[in-house]
Amino acid sequence: MDQRNPAHRELQLIHAYSLFLEADVVAARVCRDFVRAVLLALGRTDAIATAVLCTSELVTNVHLHTKGATMIRIYVDPLRLRVSVYDEDPAVPAPRD
Repeated sequence: MDQRNPAHRELQLIHAYSLFLEADVVAARVCRDFVRAVLLALGRTDAIATAVLCTSELVTNVHLHTKGATMIRIYVDPLRLRVSVYDEDPAVPAPRD
């Protein structure tokens, strides 16, 4: 195999993490800590503040406006970071005027 192009270069890896939480007042804190820990472990300290703030807002909205559990997914590759927050509520939110 060519040493200049190893099959599993770190730059090619995508890291994916998931966390499921029951509806609880501490869910936002737990999710913030989870996002912070994942990004610290991966050396992505540049993104921690923004990702933690966005996560906190989204999880708080789930807690305030739905009754179900929360799921958070984090995808990290060398160029991108995606934090997705889901809830169990089957109803589509009504748009505000």
